[in-house]
Amino acid sequence: MGGDRFLAQDPGCLEPPHGTAVDRVFRMNFGSPKALYDRLLRMNLDPSFLRAALVGYQNQLSEVEQAMADIRRRLKMTPGSDSKAAPARKRTMSAAARRRIAAAQRKRWAAYKKSKAARK
Repeated sequence: MGGDRFLAQDPGCLEPPHGTAVDRVFRMNFGSPKALYDRLLRMNLDPSFLRAALVGYQNQLSEVEQAMADIRRRLKMTPGSDSKAAPARKRTMSAAARRRIAAAQRKRWAAYKKSKAARK
């Protein structure tokens, strides 16, 4: 079946994400993922057993992903905050600030035009 081929072609398919708590528990129980894979191949297990193991790992993965999604959701919503964020206020500039920006831009254009005229 397709699962057997996938397992035989990719020894990393049994490997949990590196550096995670699942990875640490996995390594404590089984050693490296490659060692587990080699052990499973040497055992000459029935393909149905391997398919069942793969389904079990996929279920564990989905549980971990659900827990991660829950944590991400909790991080986004702090207690007392609404689901809708307040609209951002439009930032206004004083007339003096606009004049300073305009003067700086005129100065840059003058320098640019002067350097362009000097090249000709």
